[in-house]
Amino acid sequence: MLVPVELNDYLNVIAVNVDSSIHSWNISDSAAWVEMVQSETSSLMTLDITVFKNPLQQLGILFKQEFIAERYQACVVVETVMPQSPASVADLRCGDIVVAVDGKHITSMAQAARIIKGTGDKFTIRVERQLNLKAQPLESADKIFPKVGNFATS
Repeated sequence: MLVPVELNDYLNVIAVNVDSSIHSWNISDSAAWVEMVQSETSSLMTLDITVFKNPLQQLGILFKQEFIAERYQACVVVETVMPQSPASVADLRCGDIVVAVDGKHITSMAQAARIIKGTGDKFTIRVERQLNLKAQPLESADKIFPKVGNFATS
């Protein structure tokens, strides 16, 4: 059975390395992502996630302050997401690094809590999410894009 997929939910990323090897990743996520960065040690995806508050329910999210070696700084990190909570429904995940709430850069847990408390019935939280991408070489670029010849004119 084929299931329709929205463009922002699915992406096939192809990278051609200097050695002409081609790597491909298929990425599927329920949240629209802003940016994806891959280094030799990690891959991060930046996401803007909208959380809808329910006046009869807690948000269901706990933060912690943690030193992140890759960023060389202490960051606000999602420590716990309660099942069936607004945070869970919005797809916040344990380990997400909180970058901003409603466009305001976050530097501490107290600041994140104060801004979230002051929002209306919804807010947008920008997080960086660690990905587990493993490069799998497909074929040489020369096999896919063969050298046809010299087209220089005289």
